[in-house]
Amino acid sequence: MSKTLTFQFCKDTRFTDNPEKWINDKTETLLNKFKDLVGVTIKTENTRRIDFNDCVSYRKRFYVNKNTRSLTWNNIFEIVNSVSPQPYDFI
Repeated sequence: MSKTLTFQFCKDTRFTDNPEKWINDKTETLLNKFKDLVGVTIKTENTRRIDFNDCVSYRKRFYVNKNTRSLTWNNIFEIVNSVSPQPYDFI
């Protein structure tokens, strides 16, 4: 059974004026880096808006599968980290 890597982009109004744009820009950059990789699929959830008392947060979760040995998980981490370092988990 293959592993699925998961992580999320998260940004809120405390740290940027337009967190939704930041998420969209980073998502586009990441998907472009993955589009030509053979044996790797990436899926995303819709961007979620979460309203707090003092800020608004936007979040987008990603799921990465690979079915090739030509790329290692470290290669995948390197690609994601080149866009925005994130905590990872496998499910």
